[in-house]
Parts: sequence; C-alpha cells; structure tokens
Amino acid sequence: MSTITDRWPLQSACRVFYGDPSASGFEARNLVLVPLPFTMHMDDLKITRMRIHKKCAASLKIVLDAVHASYSGDMAKMAADKALEYSGSYNFRPMRGSARLSMHAYGCAIDMAASINPMGKPNGYFGGDHPWVVAFEKEGWTWGGRWKGRSYDPMHFQAARIG
Repeated sequence: MSTITDRWPLQSACRVFYGDPSASGFEARNLVLVPLPFTMHMDDLKITRMRIHKKCAASLKIVLDAVHASYSGDMAKMAADKALEYSGSYNFRPMRGSARLSMHAYGCAIDMAASINPMGKPNGYFGGDHPWVVAFEKEGWTWGGRWKGRSYDPMHFQAARIG
C-alpha cells in the first residue's frame, strides 16, 4: 500500500519516473504551467505561474492552495512572512558540485526565498512550521532544510525522496 511519503520516487529513480530530461522534447511532453492563487515575485518580475513536471502539478496546486489558506488570503501577512519570494523551478542543470542532474532538471523541484534561505548556511528563515514547509511535507515532498552539513538547503523542495 502506497503512502503520501512514498508517492515520489527516490532520486536515483527519477529518470524512470519523470523521463529523461536530456531527451529531445522532454520539456514539451512533460512540463506544465500551474497557475498561482496569488502573485509571487522573483526580484522585480511578477510570477503568476510555476513551471513543473505534469506528475507534480496536482500536488503543487494543493500546496499553493494550502499556503494561501494558511494566511487566510492576506497578502500583507504573506509578504511579511517571506512567503511570496519565488526563486525558481525547472532548470536543466547538474546538481551543484556533481555531474548528476539536479532535481530541477526533472521539473520536480522548487526553490523559495533563496535570499533568506541560502544553501549550506544554517539558520535559514524557514523553520519546520513555516507554511511552505508544512504544505510541501504534507504532500510528501522533501524539504532541503532537513538535510545536514553542506547539503542543507532550506529554500529547496522536491518531489523526490533521498535514499
């Protein structure tokens, strides 16, 4: 019997589950735009949709709606709690310091508020009770803020398990 925590593949099985990101036509066949229930920003750019793998789209929509609901739709509270800073999703690239593809290359990872949640630096802004963390983890996504050492990455959420 499957549980929410094992809905997503192990990182080592992402190519089988999500497809080969280096294959011709991967983006057109697999990536979709998920509309946001609120406007986010990336620097001065307004973000109204997130590009993600189609297998993650319904789950992401649940996360977005849950985060919005946790603030009762109050955009000022969301802004004050750093919940509106989007830092990217799909990006065909290797993992930092590795030749293996990043989870971003599969379209199954999202970064939030990178300016205050830097990779490898302890004490990022997001804690385990932040609405983004709560909503993503409820959907079975892995949060990089639970990783240790240099891998610690509190901006990062992925629909893939470590192991």
